[in-house]
Amino acid sequence: MKKLLLKSIFTLFLWLTTAPGFALQYGFDRITDNGNGDISNQLFLEVTDETDGVLFTFINNGPVASSIAEIYFDDDEPLIDFSAFQYLTSGVSFEGGANPGHLPSEGNVGFTTNYAFQASGNNATGIGPNEQLGILFDGDFDSVIAALGYGSMRIGLHIRSIGTNGGSDSYVNNGTTPVPEPATMLLLGTGLIGIAGFGRKKLKK
Repeated sequence: MKKLLLKSIFTLFLWLTTAPGFALQYGFDRITDNGNGDISNQLFLEVTDETDGVLFTFINNGPVASSIAEIYFDDDEPLIDFSAFQYLTSGVSFEGGANPGHLPSEGNVGFTTNYAFQASGNNATGIGPNEQLGILFDGDFDSVIAALGYGSMRIGLHIRSIGTNGGSDSYVNNGTTPVPEPATMLLLGTGLIGIAGFGRKKLKK
C-alpha cells in the first residue's frame, strides 16, 4: 500500500512540474563588492511556464533601497526569442538594450552578454523595493529551465542606488526552488487528500 501511495504522489509531482503555471524561483549571487552590502536575499527571478511562452519575472523584495537598473542574458543557443517579447507589469518601465552594454565585471564568472534590458522613461528608476517586472518570451519552458540548471543560460542584474552609499554591484543567478502557482497548490492538496483517503479505504478492507 505504501508503495502505491508513494508512486501516486510521485506521479502527481511529475505532472505538476510540467503543467502550465508551474514556476521555478532563482536567487542571485553578488559577483562584485563595491562596499554597498550584499542584498542577494531580496533579489529573485521566477520563470513560469505560460501557455503562450516563458515568463521571466524579476523581483526586488526590499527592504534595502536599491534598483534593478539593467538585466543581462547569457544565452548562446539562443533558447528564447529576443525579437519577440512583451512586458507584463505596471509602474516599471524597461526597454531593449542597456548602458553599459555588458554586465559589469562579467569576466569574473565567465558571463557573456547576448542581450540586455534597461530601465527607461524620464526617471529610469528601475525595479525598486517591492516592485517587479515581467517579460514574456517566445520559448520552450523545459529547455529554458534545463539550460538555467546546467548553466548554459544565465541571468545577470546590475543593481544601482544601493543603500546609503548609493553605489552599484553586479549579480548572477544561482540555484532554483519550485514555486507552484496558487491554483496548482490547491490541485496538489486536493490530489493528496484523495490519495490519502484511497489509502485508508484500502487498509480497512
